[in-house]
Amino acid sequence: MILEVKVEKAYNGDCIWLRYGTEDNISNIIIDSGPAVFAKGFKKLMDKIVNSGELIDLLVLTHIDNDHIKGFSKFILNKNCDHIKKVWFNGEGSKIYLENQPHSPESAMKLTDYMKGKGLKVTTPVHMGYEDSINDAKIKVITPTLESIQRVSKEIDKEIDKCTPHSPKELHIEKDIDIVIKDDEYKKDKSITNRASISFVFSYDGVNIAFLGDVHAEDVIYGKNKYFKNKEIHVIKVAHHGSEYNTNKELLQCMKASEFIISKKGAISKRTIARIVENVDNPIINCNYNWWSQTGYFTKNDVEKYIDTGKLKIKEIKDKIVIDTSKFKIKEATK
Repeated sequence: MILEVKVEKAYNGDCIWLRYGTEDNISNIIIDSGPAVFAKGFKKLMDKIVNSGELIDLLVLTHIDNDHIKGFSKFILNKNCDHIKKVWFNGEGSKIYLENQPHSPESAMKLTDYMKGKGLKVTTPVHMGYEDSINDAKIKVITPTLESIQRVSKEIDKEIDKCTPHSPKELHIEKDIDIVIKDDEYKKDKSITNRASISFVFSYDGVNIAFLGDVHAEDVIYGKNKYFKNKEIHVIKVAHHGSEYNTNKELLQCMKASEFIISKKGAISKRTIARIVENVDNPIINCNYNWWSQTGYFTKNDVEKYIDTGKLKIKEIKDKIVIDTSKFKIKEATK
């Protein structure tokens, strides 16, 4: 069995390539397409798959924010999309996708129109409980609820000032992990567009991987307990590029994962790392950029107590990561 995850270097956006199956029956799922600056990178990824004689079985655009959809928005203008079998995108039928948002100044409705014009099969709305099966893999959506999408539509005008995603005032880089743990205070994400984010659990050959988009932690916990209450999640793509406002201790304890993926070019809040260290035994964090070395992110105490002892393993993904389904461990692929 083949199960590979490539986290594209999409700057501070998301673009994840999931490739799995057998040698003679490969499937590809693309999750988000990065920001506009990654448009060439997204095209290169699509060309690589097509030139290998494969198809994109599913493209998931988790939500309307520009750092998730703009790579595809530019790609679709001048390209034939026959190699994309279907798309998940909550991009029409709700006011949130018709109005200009602070974080997404261009209408996602235009993207929906472009996709239909290309003859793409677009599934919408995609919400909690929706399920699909592709090449022996099961894909179960755990957020958002349909009610959340409808509520977002009604609240968007009066809540406009709360739509902008949190940006942490400080990253706490100068503090030891132990100090960050001691002084930790969790505040939830207030972004309306993030709450409408599609998140799902991908299950294949006994492995469960949670792709969380930019979703709110509280909604993930609810969805996980509803559909995977007594099941372990082996790998988590951390929500919202590692934001401290989207990962709390309750989520980590609920999911019980020990392997993590973070997609971000810049350094993340140390509160997210501290929560993982506090609630997960010997976690492994895979990142598409090395943002911790040049910034002096880890203090001397962090290195001696956590890095050198193996209580925390953090590494840059050089090419792709291969998940050994027999051991549920991520291994870095050899080129």
